[in-house]
Amino acid sequence: TPPDGPEPLAGWIGDNLDPATVLVVDELTRAQLVRDGVDQGRLRPAGGERPPEALVVTTTRPTRGHPPAPPPGTSVPLATVDRGPGDARAEVRRPVTDLAATDTARTLDRDDRRRVGGLLAGNPSLTLSDAARAALESGAVDSRLITVLAGFSSAHRLGISEFVTVPAEPSDAPLRGVLITAVDGRPVTEPGAADLARQWLGAQLPPYRPLSVRRAGSALLVRYSLPGPLGLLGR
Repeated sequence: TPPDGPEPLAGWIGDNLDPATVLVVDELTRAQLVRDGVDQGRLRPAGGERPPEALVVTTTRPTRGHPPAPPPGTSVPLATVDRGPGDARAEVRRPVTDLAATDTARTLDRDDRRRVGGLLAGNPSLTLSDAARAALESGAVDSRLITVLAGFSSAHRLGISEFVTVPAEPSDAPLRGVLITAVDGRPVTEPGAADLARQWLGAQLPPYRPLSVRRAGSALLVRYSLPGPLGLLGR
């Protein structure tokens, strides 16, 4: 029986994964997620057949006396989600066919993000905080964000205060969220500026359409889904 209280993993899924992403989970986690609003049609049992793009969720429940679930044989970690009191957590992983090839692709992608992000950091249409500029120049920003901001800033002036980290993710994960504070010199607290940004971003085609665009204090938080594609910026 699922414990009382909401499952933090369900909230993380809603905030970070595309609604079409399939998840492989154990029976208890499945019951918890369905209870908390995750569509049961996207959940698959552990040990069964899974689609090639499915993510695997492994769990630990030391307070219940369960040993840690082993991760899939060849996979990369995407996030580790705290599930509440004690040391219980869920690790979300992406299975891959060739770990060495995946590591190489990730390194090349980081190099591309550093190269193109450095160029974007010099765009006079962008007003960047020091931290946001450093993130672009170091290659820390997701390639989808780099591409979309380059397109958006070709027609509009943007203020950017921060590229957002997600604490559950590895420290070297690309930053796939951004806080936009102004459009064409107008703060996004003004409806016209916020609407312009939403309309422009909402008109993008996958994989460049954001997962969500919402107000976050005096900024618009634009967030992309996990995992991000590799190689979008090319060479």
